[in-house]
Amino acid sequence: MAKVLCQISGLEFKCEHFPIYIERDYAHPIFVASQKKLLTTITKWASGELTETDSYLLFLALLNSTSLVEWRVPVKRIATTSSLIANNMESLAKVIGKINVIKHPAFVLPKFVVSQDTCTLENVHYWIESWNSCILDFQSGYKSLSVSRDIESREKALEKLIKNSTKDISLYSHILADWAELAGDFPKFTVTTPSGEVMACSDYWKSLIRKCCNSEKIFLSSEKDLRELITHCEENILHGSIYSHSLMSLLRAGLDRKMNYLGTGETDLASLSYRIISPESTIEDANKMAMINSAPEAAPALEDYPSKIAYLRAKVKWDMKQEFEKQTNESSLTSPEGTL
Repeated sequence: MAKVLCQISGLEFKCEHFPIYIERDYAHPIFVASQKKLLTTITKWASGELTETDSYLLFLALLNSTSLVEWRVPVKRIATTSSLIANNMESLAKVIGKINVIKHPAFVLPKFVVSQDTCTLENVHYWIESWNSCILDFQSGYKSLSVSRDIESREKALEKLIKNSTKDISLYSHILADWAELAGDFPKFTVTTPSGEVMACSDYWKSLIRKCCNSEKIFLSSEKDLRELITHCEENILHGSIYSHSLMSLLRAGLDRKMNYLGTGETDLASLSYRIISPESTIEDANKMAMINSAPEAAPALEDYPSKIAYLRAKVKWDMKQEFEKQTNESSLTSPEGTL
């Protein structure tokens, strides 16, 4: 019966049929077992069915199966070897699973050497961490590359639409919204919209971009959320392209529609009766007075207006007019000239 000193594990094992001692020319048969078979044996390790030596061999065989370890000397078992294996067996199996999933030729992992300085494997934890870090970096870089290609594809479609002056922006606002999501890296956390709907923030922001084309829809949206979206795009999207210009123009036009839903910009100045305001009055005071002057003569009814937003505009102006006249009457009653 031959005796063999394993060149990887440093263990001595017996081989039948020829009485010879072979030192470090061969490795234990476990090191030629398939990785799949080794990984299935993890369940036996987890359930405590393996001896310390079995666990030791399994751990080394898994390391060897990665082809990322060069064995220049056998591993040296020390007092903490069993603890080292217990703490790293699961993480080693998991990182092997991740490595097997990635088939891209650009995916390269560092290799480590078992030498006289590293033969106790006390640094194996850092080897596994390094592989995990490389996997995360690759996934992040691959995702960025994929996003960049997606952005480029969308920009080509947008450029064609934007340069076609006959196309209304409402016809491609959804493409612009999809581009903005990628270029601006919209957050994915969940939000609750003013209507009570729960969705990803990125989806909500894209809906706001599309709504900017429609006065009634943007009127019913949150001004705070729209401003937050504009700020995010200003800070996170590179400016200077026709795509960013179209996006910011649409968002700011939407905000203008939101702010001017009362229709002060649509007032027929020729039909107004003017009131003189004091020099101390602000632009806001002037705008309020303009709305009061353009209020309907009678309380508005929904059926008299072409849309709900037109009715709401008239209703707000009517209410402001009533409040203004009420305050004016109260002021005249309490003034010295008006005291009864």
